[in-house]
Amino acid sequence: MDTIIIKPKNKEELELISTLMERMNISASVQKDEVKKLTKAEKEFLDSLPKRLQEVQDHLDGKIKLKDARALLDEI
Repeated sequence: MDTIIIKPKNKEELELISTLMERMNISASVQKDEVKKLTKAEKEFLDSLPKRLQEVQDHLDGKIKLKDARALLDEI
């Protein structure tokens, strides 16, 4: 049997869809989405992504020169 996943935007949409499923005698279950709280490191990483992507784009456009892998390894 196939599965359909529906993600209502609010409580009213959830109630409407649930009622429709009941009236059509379609088996349905509601699962709550779990919201994972980000760690400080995860939040910092996600916050830094736009800046890093801009640096890559600037490098591709020839505006800046990034270090190559050998230079990065030499720093370690």
